[in-house]
Amino acid sequence: MDELHDKILNRINTDLFDCEMKEDTIAIISKSSEKEYIIEFEEIPELNLNSLLNIVSKIDTLDFLDVDFIEDDKLVTKVRKNSGFEFLMECCLVLELIDTDIKRLEILDEIIKIVTVNSGTYKDLELSIIEEEEIHISSTDWRANARFNVDNLDDALEVIKSFFYGTYIESTAFYEHDYIEFSISFPELENIFGVPHLSEIELTDESIQNKLYFEVNKISEPFFNLKTKDKEYGDEYGYDDYEEITLKIYNINSELQIDLNAEDFYERAQYVAKTIIFDLSYKYDIEIGLYNELEDGEDLEDSIYELSEKLDNVKEKDTLVTKLYDKDLVNYYYRALQMKDSEFKYMAFYQVIECIYDEVLMATTVESIRQLISANGFDSNIDENIKFVIDKIKLHNSSKKDEDKLKLILEKYFKGTLPDEVFLEVNKDIANLLVKMKKIRETRDIKDLQKLQQVIYRFRCDCTHSNRAYPIKRIEDENSLEDYINLIKMVAERIIINYR
Repeated sequence: MDELHDKILNRINTDLFDCEMKEDTIAIISKSSEKEYIIEFEEIPELNLNSLLNIVSKIDTLDFLDVDFIEDDKLVTKVRKNSGFEFLMECCLVLELIDTDIKRLEILDEIIKIVTVNSGTYKDLELSIIEEEEIHISSTDWRANARFNVDNLDDALEVIKSFFYGTYIESTAFYEHDYIEFSISFPELENIFGVPHLSEIELTDESIQNKLYFEVNKISEPFFNLKTKDKEYGDEYGYDDYEEITLKIYNINSELQIDLNAEDFYERAQYVAKTIIFDLSYKYDIEIGLYNELEDGEDLEDSIYELSEKLDNVKEKDTLVTKLYDKDLVNYYYRALQMKDSEFKYMAFYQVIECIYDEVLMATTVESIRQLISANGFDSNIDENIKFVIDKIKLHNSSKKDEDKLKLILEKYFKGTLPDEVFLEVNKDIANLLVKMKKIRETRDIKDLQKLQQVIYRFRCDCTHSNRAYPIKRIEDENSLEDYINLIKMVAERIIINYR
């Protein structure tokens, strides 16, 4: 022990440390913190001893880290109880007494600084570092812990930087300078439970890696943790066991000459993503969809709460299937229901009505002919009478435009034979929406089907004829696309219910 004590005295920086023999141990004592670092071994290899002293010197400068114990070939750290680092719950690093461990401590210091800066952003932020396992970061603002691999602390530092400083669009996208990553879906996997393992698209030619390029491969660790922290039991599976693949686009800011904070950056990034999706579909028949982002002001927690409320409101009597509606109409409605809000969704719901255009027109024509034939004085043996019926049919068919057919359907399957007070009660939601949209003055004005027919048909024409010069998002009145979609959806529902 005396020999080791002498070796330490010869090597230690005596301006910073004292070295004393204490019974069967050697104590290296910091002059600044008065902290004692205890060595219980009589021999430590020369190379290890130099590294040990360097590591102890570095640890002594770190306010958050302490030495748990020292052996002849390693040093194990623990948390130093110190004000300002209450978030650090555990910090167990096994240092192998080699000079490269100094670099590991410097990286750890950087990680702690990042978490310290963000401790005011997230409530009750906590950090645990477990050697050869993971870094765990938790907050009461999150539903699950963020978990980072520590196989390589250099990589862990970059991932944690991205986690805290990148931009996250809930469940949809993640981006930082010259990089954006999108959550994607595949129509073929729509009904598959879980995330299957898929082949990946990766760039291996380093000569073009400074160009605008994309990859489709495993989700990045920052994006994975940003998504899972908001999910109940999100940390049940670690990153290594997760199979989701995403669309990644590189060098996007440099190549497009656009600042990351530009107002239209995300819109232009989506445009690039959709161009890539077009190429993959056109060239390889690979269909990819981008996940929907939440609308401005929309919150995932609110959406979950609202959906739960709707599910709670389902009455027990409505769990009994008492009627099967028309198959074609239900299929059209279902297809529309699966679509994102757009002019195409409006047109898809409109097809519920369009589906029975000719059928209703034919029924009306047949009824007109029946009335003619049953009229007094009609004699089918007289050619003039037959010619009169034929002319009536021709005139009837040629004069019926689409808006006329729409009105016939509204009269037969929307209004039907309901008394006015019943009709107004049954359709009060539609009437209230029309009042909100300023299409009628009072709810009772919905009885004038001409007004409803004009609103529905005119917007149908706007959708049909929208183009680059006249995009549908430029709605002429003050109403939103969502208002029009809700309107046609509710009308389609009434027609499906009343159809016979």
